[in-house]
Amino acid sequence: MTLRWRFPALSMPCGRALFFPVQSGHPMRCFPAPFGVLAVAGACIAGLLPNAAAFAQERSPRAGGHATPHDFQLPALPLGDSLERFSRVTGAAVLIDAREATRPAGPLMGTYTEDEALARLLEGTGLRARRSGISGYVVAPGGPARPRAADPAGGIPGLPPGDAALRAYVGRVQTALLRGLCDGGPLQSGAYRLALQLRVGDDGRVRQWRLLDSTGDQARDAALARLVAGLSAGAPLPAGLPQPFTILIGPDAQARSADCAALARADR
Repeated sequence: MTLRWRFPALSMPCGRALFFPVQSGHPMRCFPAPFGVLAVAGACIAGLLPNAAAFAQERSPRAGGHATPHDFQLPALPLGDSLERFSRVTGAAVLIDAREATRPAGPLMGTYTEDEALARLLEGTGLRARRSGISGYVVAPGGPARPRAADPAGGIPGLPPGDAALRAYVGRVQTALLRGLCDGGPLQSGAYRLALQLRVGDDGRVRQWRLLDSTGDQARDAALARLVAGLSAGAPLPAGLPQPFTILIGPDAQARSADCAALARADR
């Protein structure tokens, strides 16, 4: 099955775990296939990789595709919009913090390889693109930057404005995941990034999921697979909640420990 997405994705900071309901739009496929642009907030994550769950059908990798020249005719736009168009032209994935996606990007006119085009789009932003997998890139801070545009105010893209019930349900999913991560074992300790996608059934249980890149440890990845396979929000899925979620947790072990302590206090 090919998943389809629309940029930008939902960004809802809640502690240090962030959720993104994603709606229909541009193609997004499991690595090593190209998948379009996904904006993320609050955590720098690695590229998309397949896991054992049959969440999306893979296609053949574009080995060497990053060296193929492409014709770009991009006007000056916010960086996120420019990267979305870059992805359309090249078929390459780009992951970027949504807070960075508001930065201005200059025009890009001419024929460039993927690496050359990204370098030009990111010039002066303080951001750098690193290749992740065969056909994906992660954009993250890497140098001096121009001042960043202010984060847009208001509601969360992807959810109806002011819909407290949907926001609360997203929080339930977050809490269920964090509680599992804090339950000792390899998932609680260590400085690792966690990024995964999941789809919740009508009964609130996770029905489909896939890991977005390895956490860097096979035992931890296996523990995560067991956790997510049994994850439940503990309540039926509300109508109108876009799916799937992309869940991102940053690599700050100290912050994760503080989150676990806060959950433990709340459970008393």
